[in-house]
Amino acid sequence: MKKQLPFIAIKNQVIFPNASDLIKVGKKRSLLAIEKAKSATGALKNKLFIAFFKEDTEEILDIDNLYKYGVLVDISSINIKNSVSYIDLTSFQRYEIINIVEEEDEKININVKDIEEEKNNDSQYDQLLIMRKRILDLIDFAIKKYKYSPDAYKPITDKQYEWIKLELSKQVTNVKDLENIFWSTVNHIGVSFELKEKYDLINTISLLDLYEKLANKI
Repeated sequence: MKKQLPFIAIKNQVIFPNASDLIKVGKKRSLLAIEKAKSATGALKNKLFIAFFKEDTEEILDIDNLYKYGVLVDISSINIKNSVSYIDLTSFQRYEIINIVEEEDEKININVKDIEEEKNNDSQYDQLLIMRKRILDLIDFAIKKYKYSPDAYKPITDKQYEWIKLELSKQVTNVKDLENIFWSTVNHIGVSFELKEKYDLINTISLLDLYEKLANKI
């Protein structure tokens, strides 16, 4: 399914699905895109697409300078300080970028489509359940390894641990449920990802590969 959405492109920051986050916006084009999202009606009200500039490119809005996948967000609030807008947002699912829409010399809209997740099909369901169990076992190990370690970048707290166990133990009926659980877990787990690793995750489509990357990180 294709959509046309107002969008902004950011660099050196990655927003995962199923997360609450904050971004800083100051460019006129980005502010116009946000205003368009705020003034939309119906299901598209406050909906904004976030694209990500590739690490080794300039911040010039061209399809070749953007990663293939971005994320749809809902604008929760806007706070302005010293001519800079701070946007609180909640993110949803990823989409694949088709093209940037050229209109009136402003690149405010982008065409996106659902990701064709050929590898994420129900035939992998049992494999994904096994992978989920593996992640849970690894987190059981990680809580013992990291909790009291002075070398841990971000120790896993009891609260995080219980939340992750609950999230990974949720009832699931399809692959989409497991994808939502994956992103929720990544957003709350007590180990850090480098920026390059975050770009890698947001651009990995196979859910089995995503779970494998998470397992290797723990």
